[in-house]
Amino acid sequence: MNNQKITKQVLMDSWNEAYSDRSDESETLMLEGIRHHQRQLSE
Repeated sequence: MNNQKITKQVLMDSWNEAYSDRSDESETLMLEGIRHHQRQLSE
């Protein structure tokens, strides 16, 4: 439970960094990364 909370915080930090960097390209990459990560979590 705690591990997921940390992971979510890390994802949000990465998202915010990427978003303030280069919106379009980074947003696409982050969405792909999050989708991939969610698949791993649900397995």
